[in-house]
Amino acid sequence: MISRIAAPYASAHLLGLGDTSPQGAAYPDQSYDIPFNIALTALQAVNTSQAIDRDADFVWRGIIANSQTGIYQVRFDINGWYLLSNGQILNGNLQSDPASPYPIFPELIVPAGGRIGIYITDLSNAPNNIQIVFRGVKRFCAAAA
Repeated sequence: MISRIAAPYASAHLLGLGDTSPQGAAYPDQSYDIPFNIALTALQAVNTSQAIDRDADFVWRGIIANSQTGIYQVRFDINGWYLLSNGQILNGNLQSDPASPYPIFPELIVPAGGRIGIYITDLSNAPNNIQIVFRGVKRFCAAAA
């Protein structure tokens, strides 16, 4: 058995990770990013979600949150019940870039047709345009022969 993650806070590129699909041809993984864009007014709080495509499960491996016009805080969940934190996290604590996303460790599987819940609050007291990217893979399950 091969260990997938040696250092959970290092980027996959720096770890030299290749394909981490489950063994066998039944579960091919395809790199996939899901951008979430929102425009908040001053001090606005929004409870929303990002839909996952119905064609495959989404294996969530990281967050890229470095595009915004002001500060904000955010909390994520999966399908409204699996919270990723016990409160909102300031965007400065999620800072990352596309080459080194904030890691979701261990990775989380969001089922096909599921949702990533997003509770987000502007703290800048001004209009705030935000893009958060959910980085991971689509995991396709081949039909049984």
